Amino acid sequence: MQKSPTYFALLEACALDGCPVCRLSYNSVNSYLESFFTESVNDVEMRTRLRESLGYCREHVRFMLEARTGDPLSFSIIYQDILGNVLKGLPQGGTSGLGDRLAFSVRRAAGGQTRQAAETEALLTPSAPCPVCEEQASSEKVILGTLVKSVVDTPMQQALVESHGLCLPHLNDALQAAAGQETFVTLVRLARQNLEGLNAELAEFIRKSDYRFAAEAVGQEGDAWKRALALASGNFVDK
Repeated sequence: MQKSPTYFALLEACALDGCPVCRLSYNSVNSYLESFFTESVNDVEMRTRLRESLGYCREHVRFMLEARTGDPLSFSIIYQDILGNVLKGLPQGGTSGLGDRLAFSVRRAAGGQTRQAAETEALLTPSAPCPVCEEQASSEKVILGTLVKSVVDTPMQQALVESHGLCLPHLNDALQAAAGQETFVTLVRLARQNLEGLNAELAEFIRKSDYRFAAEAVGQEGDAWKRALALASGNFVDK
């Protein structure tokens, strides 16, 4: 059966640091954002979509700043539109009379909401998810689908053995997507092998941190703690 480009991309990612699914997901998100900032900043449909989501989520704002994806002018255009739309819907301050403010306080204290409060809450609540989150979820579905279908193949198994392994969040996703017992067992076996190796490196780093063994040279276990953080959290870490 002919292999997909994602299959070969997974093999290549396994030869690099970190979870291969995290790496391909990172690359996919980066490509999506580069394309957006190059071609679609002024796209009417995308601008409407970003107003609905109130822009990007915290995680992907951090991603863009760290990866230096986007540019100051594009961000200014996007967020002036978003914040301007919020300003249009916010009530004017200081216009309510004493009776209105008292009624508002009483209803809020009783667990109710005035229409103005309800409308303001709706305005400040995203009505759509972050578009980058949607793109990432779609991309990871394809990547994980390719992985679980091919994990019983010898080349993919060997690549995963030599890799840092799947992070725990993506291992969980892969196990849930596993269609058969053989796939499930293979994923668990590979995960155990990877976790046992990493756990042994952590133990060795801890041992060498003891003053009695401080003279011993630190080897590849020196960055095991970084790999453990990445593996447990699912964050892409590139050295």
